[in-house]
Amino acid sequence: MTQQLKSRTNPAQPTGVDPMVLHLSTSDLGHGAGIAAFRIHQGLQSVSYPSRMMVNEKLSDDPFILTVASKPTDQWARLRRDFRHLVESGLNFSAFQNMYSATGRALRGHRLFREAPLIHLHNIHAHVRNIFSVRLFQHLRDRPVIWTLHDMWPLTGHCFYSFECERWLTGCGRCPHKDVYIRLLLDTTAPLFRLKRRLYRHPRLTVVAPSRWLAGIASRSPLFEGRKVLCIPYGIDTAVFHPTDPLEARRQLNLPMDGLPLVLFIAYNLNDPRKGYRFFADAISTLKKDGIDCRPVIIGRGEYFCPLKSDPLTLDLGLVTEPGRLALVYSASNLMVIPSTQDNLPNTAMESLACGAPVLCFRTGGLPDLVRHMKTGFIVEHRETEALARGLATLLGSPMRLIEMRQECRRTILAHFTQERQAADYAALYRESVS
Repeated sequence: MTQQLKSRTNPAQPTGVDPMVLHLSTSDLGHGAGIAAFRIHQGLQSVSYPSRMMVNEKLSDDPFILTVASKPTDQWARLRRDFRHLVESGLNFSAFQNMYSATGRALRGHRLFREAPLIHLHNIHAHVRNIFSVRLFQHLRDRPVIWTLHDMWPLTGHCFYSFECERWLTGCGRCPHKDVYIRLLLDTTAPLFRLKRRLYRHPRLTVVAPSRWLAGIASRSPLFEGRKVLCIPYGIDTAVFHPTDPLEARRQLNLPMDGLPLVLFIAYNLNDPRKGYRFFADAISTLKKDGIDCRPVIIGRGEYFCPLKSDPLTLDLGLVTEPGRLALVYSASNLMVIPSTQDNLPNTAMESLACGAPVLCFRTGGLPDLVRHMKTGFIVEHRETEALARGLATLLGSPMRLIEMRQECRRTILAHFTQERQAADYAALYRESVS
């Protein structure tokens, strides 16, 4: 049964010496799940909880985050590394997805991993440079393990998100999404599902989901049958993501001051169908046909299609990763559109609300945990361009209501989605797990 961990208003004081937690993630800042894991680690550090992190791709300068394998120092070492990565990639794309890790031996032999009393898993799966492996789980059986689910991959035979498919309830096989990232050449989803079932037979495994939606799915999963499943929402640094006067934010970003509303869309990969760029572009086009003008603001990488690309009103900011600049973009925007077809608890939605920008989204995944209809945004019930356009027209046609929403957006984040609250919940869980 899914449980909502009761949050503490301030972090519980440790009784004695707190057990050090070691986070394992493919990256710290390389993708949304990595950023979420990094923020959990940061939050714990901010309340003086001993936290360390090991990743395959380190992009931050945090001294308490280590790369699993050191860089090779000679040609033969580089060749061996490249060969292992080639094997890993080939297995991932052919049949045995994430069952072998090129850096697995380095991780298992690392002193920090061997001596950590408590392991916290995050996204350890990837198309290359993954951490998930059969051998990893064999080395986790003697200590408590917390696993935060950032997507559905841990409980399916292949998919990061299953969309309409519910084969994960009965063991997968005959996968309708075999060609979706990470693509599988052969349909091995049923045997991979069975292998995961065997690997997860860990006596001290606790599963955590950031959204009620994903917690509900995890509680129904046969792979986590009999496991404790908790819901601990993500938290963000509200000192970084805070409101700035919209006109001042536009001035600092050198954005047009012509009075047209700014409508924001963000996707790390603009070509990812799950993020719904086509819905966004078509909704903007529908509005323009109806005589409603706005400036689409696009953040992300990848080529995107017309008509927005050729629209002189479109502001293409490229890939923005610096948190302070992102906070200014959110503050400058009148609202943000997140037309994802399935998502967990998007970092961008929390960041937008923290900076006072309401969110327009479909009713999907964990977004209703954040967005309250006509309070902190607008929830579109049906995944259709016309419905999204109507929601956008409603919000843009109510400028005073949008201004009122900005304060409620900020209040929602401060009440439920701060790093301090998240750190307190995880610290309590860690202490309970080792007691």
